[in-house]
Amino acid sequence: MLSLTPGPLLGRLITYHTVDPVYQSLSDAASSAAAQISRDEAGMKALPTADGTKLSQAEEWAKEAQTKLDHTNSELPTFESNVKFFQTKFDEANKTLEEAKANYAKNPTDLNKRLVDNANGLVGTINGQLVAAQAKLTGAQKAQKQQQEQVDYWTNQVKGVKDSARYAEFVNEINTDKAIVQKFNDAKANMKNAAASAEKVAPLKAAYDEALQTLKAYQNQLAAAQAKLASMKGETPTPEPDQPTKPDDTTKPGDTTKPSEGSDKTETTTPDKNGVASDFTGVKDDKYYLNGKQVTKAAYDAHFVAQSLDVVKASTKGASSAATANDSKSLPQTGNENASAVVALGVVSAMFGLGLAAKKREF
Repeated sequence: MLSLTPGPLLGRLITYHTVDPVYQSLSDAASSAAAQISRDEAGMKALPTADGTKLSQAEEWAKEAQTKLDHTNSELPTFESNVKFFQTKFDEANKTLEEAKANYAKNPTDLNKRLVDNANGLVGTINGQLVAAQAKLTGAQKAQKQQQEQVDYWTNQVKGVKDSARYAEFVNEINTDKAIVQKFNDAKANMKNAAASAEKVAPLKAAYDEALQTLKAYQNQLAAAQAKLASMKGETPTPEPDQPTKPDDTTKPGDTTKPSEGSDKTETTTPDKNGVASDFTGVKDDKYYLNGKQVTKAAYDAHFVAQSLDVVKASTKGASSAATANDSKSLPQTGNENASAVVALGVVSAMFGLGLAAKKREF
């Protein structure tokens, strides 16, 4: 049966925060590993690129170039759209100007002259807007090219360092130290969980012990009742649980022989390695025995239940049958004594049932 008693390891887990040497060793190793990680990361950042720039600076410049490139790339669609828009307006203004000139040529009035002048002015305005939009687009395209070059340059500088053997050594060392730190963090979490579980188990263990004591008390009462019932039948009583077998009055201390009925010879009963005689039936050191052989508790209880049932069967055969039996091996033939045996058996059965019920409730 699994014991719920906290063992040495669980006790160590509960007190890990103050005295546990294993926890302290892991903590020291984790602290050392964390410090080494900081040193290795600093060493990585200081590794030089092909042009002599520190890795950390090359990464920063590559990041800045990429940020600028991303911004330019996001603006280009707008600049392109503006150029197309003003180009369309410029084409429309030119068409209007050509129509105004044609009308003025056919009918050179002051009104048609003013329409030509207005069309010329609109073409000039839109042309200026178109030129400005084209300039922004051109500038953005030029910036995009330069920024892409910067991104490519610094990315290659960083890649050159990260492909080096020294950088790989730093990575391996850092990963190893991170694993040590993680192991400590896992152990810390596991210990806290174990401590919390122990607090929950403690009251269950106390309830289990209490129920076990109650069950043992019922078992002792059952054995006593069975012995009393056997005595009423004239049989040799079975020793009560937790009590050694008492030798007959005719034997001397230390004598393991027992007189046999109808013979002058004696039969020797040799105790086994547990000090149990070969004819012993009872409980010793929380172990169950039937005729000197160790059995399970279930088999032990079943034996006495069967024995009790035999008594009931014998008592139901009638007083006439009981009267003809051997006086030394039968119950008295009076109706009151026969009824007492049945009552005693009922008490035994009730106590045995209570014991089993207590055990079922426990499990």
